[in-house]
Amino acid sequence: MGISVKELLSNDYFKDFKVVAGRKGLAREIQGIAFLEAPDAFKWSRGRELVVSSGFILKEYPNCIDEAKKAGFLDDCAAMMIKSGRYLDAIPEEMIKMFDEIKVPLIQAPFSIAWMDLITQINASVINRSIMKFQLPGAGSSEYELPDYKSRKIRKILTEVEGEMKFPCAIFDIDEDETYYSSSDFRKKASLYNLDDCEFWNTTVPHTRHTLCDYINMSRYRLLQLEDTDLAPVSWIVLPIVSQGKMYGYFVILESRELIDYYDETMVRIAYLALLSLYENLHVVSEENKMTFESLINYALTCDKDDLKRVATQATMNGISITEAYDHILLEIPEVDVNKFRVELERGFYASSMREFAKFAIIGKHEILLITPSGAIGADVNLKRDALENFKAKIKEKIPNASVTIAIVEDAATIVSVKRSVSKCRRVMGIGKALMPEREILRYSDLGPLAWIRIPDDEIGELLHDYRNLSDDMRNQDVLETLNVYLSNNMNYSVTAEKLNVHINTVRKRISQAEDLLHCDFNDPVERMKIILLIDFLRVTS
Repeated sequence: MGISVKELLSNDYFKDFKVVAGRKGLAREIQGIAFLEAPDAFKWSRGRELVVSSGFILKEYPNCIDEAKKAGFLDDCAAMMIKSGRYLDAIPEEMIKMFDEIKVPLIQAPFSIAWMDLITQINASVINRSIMKFQLPGAGSSEYELPDYKSRKIRKILTEVEGEMKFPCAIFDIDEDETYYSSSDFRKKASLYNLDDCEFWNTTVPHTRHTLCDYINMSRYRLLQLEDTDLAPVSWIVLPIVSQGKMYGYFVILESRELIDYYDETMVRIAYLALLSLYENLHVVSEENKMTFESLINYALTCDKDDLKRVATQATMNGISITEAYDHILLEIPEVDVNKFRVELERGFYASSMREFAKFAIIGKHEILLITPSGAIGADVNLKRDALENFKAKIKEKIPNASVTIAIVEDAATIVSVKRSVSKCRRVMGIGKALMPEREILRYSDLGPLAWIRIPDDEIGELLHDYRNLSDDMRNQDVLETLNVYLSNNMNYSVTAEKLNVHINTVRKRISQAEDLLHCDFNDPVERMKIILLIDFLRVTS
């Protein structure tokens, strides 16, 4: 990577510089600067440099240029620049002819320029050129909010880096778990050495590591040559993209057969800063637009169907998958307003083992919602129970007089369906507390068929109260037995009388008594279903 002689001279600073020979070589690329102040200085040339001289050596050792040409050093130069009026009043005609022949630009610089200014202008031109190349066309002030801006910007930077340096490169994005490549050449070359993406920053094969810049943790890795391979040595440069302790990803340049030069390294640093700026600005925009997890849940619980798209967008911004299935756990603390104990409850949550696999949100005056990835702890019932007991104990440490009831719905639902899942949790809470008041942890699966129908909490409580009054009174045992047989035989009086070995009128009388005691009309199919399910449930749980 560098800058062509022609492009460099087009800058306003170089308006008084004159190309006196080698115009056909103006497309040559400058990749460094060298000073000719000793007769044998060309021996230390790497090639593709702009060779700068005050003219002193040319005056004292006029044959040094001929010797450099014979040795082939001049042909490798990007250009040569000589100050006029210092030691040479004019550039010799023989020298002009020589540079025309080898098509290397020979530039006459003004006497007044300072070398520091010259070097600064060359470096600034290279840097400005790189910065301009990394810009996306038509990007406005709200560019960071465009959904594809990040990927377009990253690919633009990677493409320009490879185009200039001829080395493939990649970005390994940690948050998205995605790799962006400058081209397919990256994986092609990496596969030759059996290097997976993660090997570039977490190398397990024999290698050496050399730090190029401590400040940005820029390092060069080189694989140790294997004896049984004909592959050329390979190296790569890694720059972690990190800001304020947050790791965004890794920027990797695969050097392959040769190393980057001075201006290549400059471009790498500029690309790194551009990428770091991109990630930092995206993070700021994301934080400004992002709801907290709790706000997201409460919004999802109150929004209409038309707003579910925003729920999905906000979930993604919170790092919550909209396709992953979650189980839901609702905690109810009726004695206190949980909002007044927010700090204590959050500390209790993060001090408990639940923090390892659940997210926490207060969703009302008396309710806390936890969501966990479906199956994360469901496979081990004891683990879930122990984690919940641990969290419940932390709550009681913070709020000593609190009684905590927990409803678990393992419905494997997405975050967009949280409203329906919470509704199920509340149904489990209502029915479960009425039917099993001694239990503190209630599961959707424990309710059996009762979970499938919507019975108001107060109604099921009244029904349960009436049924228990009926069953607790020994005088009603015959009525209860007759009711069970009657309902089990499709409300057939004759079959019921036959099975109980009683008169059919006795059956009719007992069923009438049951209807009065339970305040229920068995001819109403809904009422009948409620009492059948209730009887079956109590029989199973007794």
